[in-house]
Amino acid sequence: MELLNELYTILEKVTPGLEMGGFLLDTKKGTIITKIGGKSYEFTPKEKDAAELHKSVVGVAKHSQGRALAYLKQHATGIPL
Repeated sequence: MELLNELYTILEKVTPGLEMGGFLLDTKKGTIITKIGGKSYEFTPKEKDAAELHKSVVGVAKHSQGRALAYLKQHATGIPL
């Protein structure tokens, strides 16, 4: 458990030059789009419905965008746009 907390702490640190955008839901494609460091990425859910995953990610992002991104990467496959 300590290792997980340490990893979350690392994710929450501000990385110079790295800026996160909001998490946008594309209902037509069933994907979530976000900007990481000025580059757009599209995430396709592995198991959950896109709207359900988006709701979870936005909920986590209220507390920490780093954790939200980690959660999104764990539950979806991302590709650069």
